[in-house]
Amino acid sequence: MKKVFIYLMAFSLFATSCSTVKNMNKQQKGTVVGAAGGAALGAAVSKGSVWGILAGAVVGGLAGNLIGKKMDRQAKELQQVIPTAEVNRVEEGINVTFDASLAFQINSAELSDTYKDELVSAAAVFTKYPDTTS
Repeated sequence: MKKVFIYLMAFSLFATSCSTVKNMNKQQKGTVVGAAGGAALGAAVSKGSVWGILAGAVVGGLAGNLIGKKMDRQAKELQQVIPTAEVNRVEEGINVTFDASLAFQINSAELSDTYKDELVSAAAVFTKYPDTTS
């Protein structure tokens, strides 16, 4: 069991430092991380069984891929409906930075109509993905 865990850790360190992984998109990275985590979990649960490791890697990789794909799609939709905002995938999340110059009229505490429209558009995307948390 220790030997399998050491191999998995060495593979994970190699995979995450490899230049190929650094050039991957978020969905691809999610697949690699999910597969490595799934393999480690599979090794722990199956007491080092090769089949347990492989099953864990497949399930983890598939889950990481699907989650990454969904997050990429959500980020793309946000960028489309709020073109003035900066939308970035950060780690396992999405960072949306609105253009503050659009928020208020000069010398006013009332939100501008443009900003209200952007908030409504963003809310529609977040409603479409109810499992998104802040």
